[in-house]
Amino acid sequence: MGSDLHTFIGNCIGGLGFLGLSITLFLRSRNQDDNVMLFPVKLAARAESPENELRSLLASGAQKLGLPYAAFIRFEKNKKANIAEFFSSRYAQFAPLKKGQILDLSNLYCERFLRGNDLIAIDYASLSSWREHDGFKTSGVETYIGAAIKVNGETLGSISFFDEQARDHFFSGSEKEFVRKLAELVGAHLGKNAVELPALSPVSSASTASLGAEIL
Repeated sequence: MGSDLHTFIGNCIGGLGFLGLSITLFLRSRNQDDNVMLFPVKLAARAESPENELRSLLASGAQKLGLPYAAFIRFEKNKKANIAEFFSSRYAQFAPLKKGQILDLSNLYCERFLRGNDLIAIDYASLSSWREHDGFKTSGVETYIGAAIKVNGETLGSISFFDEQARDHFFSGSEKEFVRKLAELVGAHLGKNAVELPALSPVSSASTASLGAEIL
């Protein structure tokens, strides 16, 4: 499914680049009850920087999941993490993270992605073994869901959604699949457009079509 998804996304973006059109891609998966779920994601060719598009993706995803915070984190050398993009629906001064911060990777839940995890879903950190993790001790984040972003098989960062308050229900299978597919979408876009992840430099619309994603 993953390679087919990447190929389909790449073909759609390339074909729409000079037409200014958009399509809706339905990400298909099954939930825990074995019911087929469709996640509509609108792809649009827009002359925007990757930073703006990632922020729009984070905002839309956070709204869809009902969580106030979202982050795109890139992994640096020496076990550091760069908060490359951050979204908050609350007052920024109270947010647990800020865009541009360089943090110790060990103080973030996403450090597990470099140990082989592809997806992490924490429903209530203080009532689970996650309360011993430095990510909880330093940030107090109770609810977290995130997925690894991979380009050419290499884990270069993560996309995540979280809150300091616990939700009143567990993450469903369809929500987990939703976040997993978002990470695949971002990874496919970065690989397709040969964007250097550490720099996140803008891509010229004259040379390639950039991806805009809106979660419906």
